[in-house]
Amino acid sequence: MDILIQDSWLREYIETNAAPRDIQRCLSLCGPSVEKIVEKDGEIIYSIEVTTNRVDEYCVRGIAREAAAILPRFGFHAKFINPDRRDVACNVSTQKNKLTIDIQDPEQNCQRILGVILDNVHLASSPKKISDRLETAGIRSLNNAVDITNYVMTEIGHPAHVFDYDRLTTKKLLIRKSKKGEKIISLEDKEYILPGGDIVIDDGTGKIIDLPGIIGTANSIVVSNTKRVLFFIETNDPGIIRNTSMSLGIRTVAATLNEKGVDPETAKNALLRGIELFKELCDAEVASEIYDIYPNPIKPKTVSCPMQKLYDFADEKISEREILSILNSLEIKSEIKNGNIISRVPSFRNHDINILEDIIEEVVRIYGYHNLKGKLPEGELPENVISASSADTLRVEQRIKELLKETNFTEVYTLSMLSSNDLENINYPCGNAVKINNPLLKEEEYMRPSLLPSLLKIVSENLSHEKEMAIFEMSNVYNYELRITNYELKNKNKFDQFLPSEKMMLGIVCVSHDFFEIKGKLEYIFKELGIISLRINNYGKIEYVENNLLQKYKISEPVLYIELDNEKICADYSNKKTFIPIPKFPEAYEDLSLIIPEGIYYTDIEKMIKQQSDLIKKVNLLDEYKDSLTLRVIYQSEERNIVDRDIKEGREKILKALNQGFKIFLKS
Repeated sequence: MDILIQDSWLREYIETNAAPRDIQRCLSLCGPSVEKIVEKDGEIIYSIEVTTNRVDEYCVRGIAREAAAILPRFGFHAKFINPDRRDVACNVSTQKNKLTIDIQDPEQNCQRILGVILDNVHLASSPKKISDRLETAGIRSLNNAVDITNYVMTEIGHPAHVFDYDRLTTKKLLIRKSKKGEKIISLEDKEYILPGGDIVIDDGTGKIIDLPGIIGTANSIVVSNTKRVLFFIETNDPGIIRNTSMSLGIRTVAATLNEKGVDPETAKNALLRGIELFKELCDAEVASEIYDIYPNPIKPKTVSCPMQKLYDFADEKISEREILSILNSLEIKSEIKNGNIISRVPSFRNHDINILEDIIEEVVRIYGYHNLKGKLPEGELPENVISASSADTLRVEQRIKELLKETNFTEVYTLSMLSSNDLENINYPCGNAVKINNPLLKEEEYMRPSLLPSLLKIVSENLSHEKEMAIFEMSNVYNYELRITNYELKNKNKFDQFLPSEKMMLGIVCVSHDFFEIKGKLEYIFKELGIISLRINNYGKIEYVENNLLQKYKISEPVLYIELDNEKICADYSNKKTFIPIPKFPEAYEDLSLIIPEGIYYTDIEKMIKQQSDLIKKVNLLDEYKDSLTLRVIYQSEERNIVDRDIKEGREKILKALNQGFKIFLKS
């Protein structure tokens, strides 16, 4: 995650004598990486990369808090400014224009809900300082009311929302889970169909008026004549927000923050800051009590870390005083008891600090990795994490690719996801495919069970300028296979669990190529891999793609498809080579035309012929017509010339063996 912050805005939350370049250097060494600083219109702007586990840093306040802990380590004065906003909301219990709203969350879909109604809101453009800061952060300035929500989010780190109070005709907000197929119209006038199980707000009549934590809806947003607003903040379940956001393809800043688990304790500060800004920018008046529904407040969490563990990891004896100084500067209140660091985790680090290694990391990064003494590793070398068999498999796979490229095949890389249409095209039931819960696109909803659709798409896209193609891809395919996992409970029940399996396959597609040419190339490749007898059905299949399937991908040329099981090929691979001297005596050959019954494999015929005599060195297929094959049997001796008697005896043995074994006859 990247955030852009103006230097002047940052300094509203930190008092320091460090220059912008000093801040960039120090933060990058011990905290969030300041990728660059630029100057624009007299303002210094920091471009900061925040790691995904530190959602608390994705705001001005969070960066200032980190800087206040880090800068003193480099000799700079730095003090975090934490404004006290406890008394911002006025007491409205005696006001005549007191307004109300009924907020309900019976299923406790939200961790915390906060709201306040503001009256006499004057809509206008935001002051230049506010709009410039938002534009710098990559957020479009709209009007002062909407800008306040984005300003609070960027400054405090908790998403916020504003409703037009008068458009909430029922004056009721019911927070519930959506039903599959319900629709919303976003504030950008886009329609979305909800997958179901999403957190929504309706007005008590079933009409959805917000998709909280992600995006507002068109039927409740602030409009030009808005006078009264409901300023609203909720903390949602991160998993649900992530699933909804990815399913619908709505990637707002609010969704990005909420899916990482924003701090519900920060929500109150965000609300009070919003009230402050509404008074300042909109001349608004607080017209209701502050609604605060917080049924299960975050419980303080304590993590214990033995001092010796820290010393072992850091290989540095950092003093107890320095350890406590570092942790307390990060608002991780700590003490040392009986050789253990006892740390109380602040709410804004609740998702991030869980185990002793997290405490060690905090101490060491602020202490400075650059301050640790360099030390070469000692002891025995670790065992290779890749097993011999895995390494061998990788080498064989690489060799297969090299051989395919040598024989003029082109390697392609395609996505591992398919649409339901692709599965229907190859007559594969969608129910048997591995479905992705939160696909980025509808066209990428299933993990592919076959490489064929992906390769046909490549052919379709390139056929207009390339009539002949020979392409291949080596990649995993995904299928459901039954794997039984037994859970022995008290009643001895057992459960069957279906888990997806993945298998490495080699897919080859040839357009406008002769079958025998491709077969010859495969024979060469298999021979180079040490697999002498090539029977395709032992490793996969070879077939022409049916015309109706080609039509679905708008392919007008014949397509040969070969699918091979990589695991079987790797298992049969051999790198042993046998070298023999060049023969001194010439070859002799005889052609045999044979009647072949249906269902007999050529490889079996070839094998049986070679078994009939040590003088038979090769068998080549010359021609094929209906139920007959013409074979050339090649004889050769290392000790003498081949004579007619050798060929006659060989022929008689061959015909007898073929007749007895396969009912094959010599064609008259």
